[in-house]
Amino acid sequence: MSTDQNASRETAQAILPLVGGAGNVTSVTHCMTRMRLGLADRSLVQDEALRALPDVLGVVEDDTYQIVLGPGKVNRVTAAFETLLAEAVVEG
Repeated sequence: MSTDQNASRETAQAILPLVGGAGNVTSVTHCMTRMRLGLADRSLVQDEALRALPDVLGVVEDDTYQIVLGPGKVNRVTAAFETLLAEAVVEG
């Protein structure tokens, strides 16, 4: 795994529990700068802890919960996040 992949996986691993875990995530997409999450229970999200993560540039609440990561990085972190969700389903 490359350094970028390791860093992206670490960021995804840090984000997942702060959005309520794999069971709380109903959908994952991304745009140029933001990872967009559908959430079953919005109250499980720890906004301040997410904002405090070094790679998170901000969060936006809209139809989806949006985590601003920046161009380029969002692609890698979203891919790592989706892998973590798939692993949680296999383990669960």
